[in-house]
Amino acid sequence: DLGEVTTFNRVLICELFDRIQNYELQIRSGENWRTIHTGTKIGGNCNLDFDPVSAREVRLNIIKASDGPSISEFRLYND
Repeated sequence: DLGEVTTFNRVLICELFDRIQNYELQIRSGENWRTIHTGTKIGGNCNLDFDPVSAREVRLNIIKASDGPSISEFRLYND
């Protein structure tokens, strides 16, 4: 929860150990979650660029991982 509606078009995600195998980046749209990006590996430095979106709530939905996820950084940007 970002506390207020925020516009962003880039996300940086860093994972300490390469465990994530499938994920979705989602924003809350009314009562539902809307997927804005899907991916497989995140690794040590994953930069995602996309068309600007606005949301108050953002989540990283990990669908499949080989072990417990180890996210060390999650940042949103509006470039």
